[in-house]
Amino acid sequence: MTACAPSAISRARHAAIHYVGGGDHVLLSVDAGACRDQSRQEVNWTTGAGRNAMDMFADGKADAFIAFAQEPAELRAKKVGHVILNTATDRPWSHYFCCMVIANRDFVQRHPVATKRVLRSILKATDICAADP
Repeated sequence: MTACAPSAISRARHAAIHYVGGGDHVLLSVDAGACRDQSRQEVNWTTGAGRNAMDMFADGKADAFIAFAQEPAELRAKKVGHVILNTATDRPWSHYFCCMVIANRDFVQRHPVATKRVLRSILKATDICAADP
């Protein structure tokens, strides 16, 4: 466990999530719990009755939001919010394997060239994204 400096996570009162129990809810719960002070203020989880969690955050209806996939780029383009935790670079998250490629053994044995091409494409895409986020 790492120590946390006071941040937006520790002060968040309303957090926009896609749904209760989803990846964004779990990750934000863990981070908020680790960073909170002794008062243990409660977070109001907002799922937004048909609204997108990112849109609720962008509209100011939430103090915190965990962004996945294309969401960070969209928020940057709208000049909304700022990054307080980057799991790709911040410890301890950056030391964990987040995404892995898994294949069926029979498929790999029957189609070794296709498997190699897919894996190379994924790695190339990762390099491109890392070079120009």
